[in-house]
Amino acid sequence: MINLTKHMTLGALLLFGMPVFAGQSCAQMGATELVRSQLYCASSVLAPQSGNTYGPENLFDGNFRTAWCEGVAGNGEGQEIYVRIEDGIPFRRLLIHNGYAKSTDTYRSNGRARSIDVLTDRGDRIRTVLPDTSSEVVLNLPGPIEYHELRIRIVDVYPGAKYQDTCINLIIPDFEYERSLEFQ
Repeated sequence: MINLTKHMTLGALLLFGMPVFAGQSCAQMGATELVRSQLYCASSVLAPQSGNTYGPENLFDGNFRTAWCEGVAGNGEGQEIYVRIEDGIPFRRLLIHNGYAKSTDTYRSNGRARSIDVLTDRGDRIRTVLPDTSSEVVLNLPGPIEYHELRIRIVDVYPGAKYQDTCINLIIPDFEYERSLEFQ
């Protein structure tokens, strides 16, 4: 995981062509058959607690006992996740599992994204309201297009019953969907 510290200037840097800011945390997902790599960066991350970590690596690990949780005061409106895709096949869907689905209690105790904006390197801006469920949500994008950068911004949230942290279990491009269409 790449962790950019306060020692960096507050001005924007470029990392793989993406804006990266001081304090931002990043994690890289390695190559698969359908993509060379994906870099996930989050504008903030909740500090580790009780042996749990909440970094951007949790957005693609496929483990519902982990989640990315934002780390700013308040409910997390305006916090962002950046995804940089290197040499991926064209795709048209994002798969999202909202909240922290470790348990029903954990899910309800923490905030969940309600509305999000997805901005693409192609100039698309898609606003969507996510249902308040930890089940898979499919977000359709224009395409299939070979996207290289996505920025997901939390617009508003379903507040947690106990904590203000807003968490997301999974956000990944659905490269497999395009592959399945090839075989139909």
